[in-house]
Amino acid sequence: MNLWKKGKKSALALAVALALSVGTALAMPTGGDVKAGDVTGIVNGTVASGGTINVNSNALIDWNNFSVRQNEALNFAFNGSGLTAINHVTGGITSELMGTLTGANGHVMIINPSGIVVGSGAVIDVGSLTLSTLEATDDSLKNLLNSTGDIIFLASDTSNVDTALANYGVIQIADGVTLRAADSLTLQGSNVNVTDSNLTANKIRLYAGDSIEGNGDLSLKFSADSPNYSITIKNSYLTAQDTDNPSGSSIYAYGGTINLDNATLSGDILRLNALKSRSSSYPNISHEAAADYNLNITDSTLNAGSYLRLRGGSVDIAGSNATGGSVELTAYNTATEFNSGTPVADESNTISVVKGSVISSVHDVEMVAGTDIGVSDSSKITAGEGHNVIFTPGKVVVPDPNEGNPTTPEEVKTAIEAIQNHTNLTPQEQERQIASLMRKYEPTAEANEEIGGRLDAAVNDGQNMPGMTPAASEPRSLNEGEGTPTITVAEGDNEDKQEQER
Repeated sequence: MNLWKKGKKSALALAVALALSVGTALAMPTGGDVKAGDVTGIVNGTVASGGTINVNSNALIDWNNFSVRQNEALNFAFNGSGLTAINHVTGGITSELMGTLTGANGHVMIINPSGIVVGSGAVIDVGSLTLSTLEATDDSLKNLLNSTGDIIFLASDTSNVDTALANYGVIQIADGVTLRAADSLTLQGSNVNVTDSNLTANKIRLYAGDSIEGNGDLSLKFSADSPNYSITIKNSYLTAQDTDNPSGSSIYAYGGTINLDNATLSGDILRLNALKSRSSSYPNISHEAAADYNLNITDSTLNAGSYLRLRGGSVDIAGSNATGGSVELTAYNTATEFNSGTPVADESNTISVVKGSVISSVHDVEMVAGTDIGVSDSSKITAGEGHNVIFTPGKVVVPDPNEGNPTTPEEVKTAIEAIQNHTNLTPQEQERQIASLMRKYEPTAEANEEIGGRLDAAVNDGQNMPGMTPAASEPRSLNEGEGTPTITVAEGDNEDKQEQER
């Protein structure tokens, strides 16, 4: 038996129990030690309730505990524009933010791998806010302050952590919290839970994973080596708004699993990504997912002014409304954007839209999956006037031109049978796909003779066949049991995706 480890765990559990039992004994931050920067207002390692920490330059402060309890208040006064105060909690005690935390015009960061709980009655109103339960070294944090390198956040090893630390690695925001950031709000941890709360900022970023590296959206490298790294938003409102530049507001979420339940998300750009990893080397941004990395949206409302992107190993939408200038739903295993732009999927990557869900777009609605896309007869998918609902289902097997054109009867027959057997395509659409295939790959006369005269007719008819290009004069609606809109196998148009990543 390792008595050192056992003793360490017991002492840690005792510290937590004492912290929870003594009420205000550990209220307000304690054990403050300025590691970098010019900071005043911390006296003997602490600051009194209602007090102010004056930040005169970018600063790093190590704390034993950083909490603000009910009826308490802490203010950060930033004496300069664009300043950041990093509060790094190293004492093994969960941060409890239950009072008022303010800091106009500056960036307040709280980093505590032992957990952060924002609870009932809390009011947080700052310029920018980052709450992280992923760990970073002081050297890495100093690099961030000095803009000398990318910061690396890693999930801490929990093998020696006592189970009494229920919030270890977790960000918990619950019970009527009002959280406002004039510019950016970032929540990152092993798990991020938002319940019964209102979050407002120009840019909202949520991350649940084991590793985050980078300094900005384009340079972000993200890893969630298990779908158990999760983001849950329940009975809450997340609003991205920028009165000076409405088109710049956005909400991004990256997690192993993302669950929305009775949530409302609004902004110009909404991107929800349930994925295993994201590696960025602009302009090629690679995503990796798997079937058990799920994006689940239930009884929720998503409003995106420009772009709505819903992605995961599987995407399930029930009883929800989702609208955007353009809308994309993708279930995939891997994808590289700005390069080929074509996700790789198999039959485990599914999309379902059920229980009266409505998905609508001013422009196209694009749905990409590795198998049939399930839409219940009570749900509806609508594209804007002159636009289409576009399916890219994985069961449609069209030979890759880079691997050679089908020239033998067997190759042609295999490609056509794959289209004919796909249950999501109407007979008319199957003919269109066959016509497109035949024109594109120009099989030999022997192949045409083997397949039969029907193919000759399809080729000839397809020259002027309607539906090969978007030409709708009315909004197109996909609603089981009603008229089917133009549905095409997309060949890749990355204009919207490129705009979105920027």
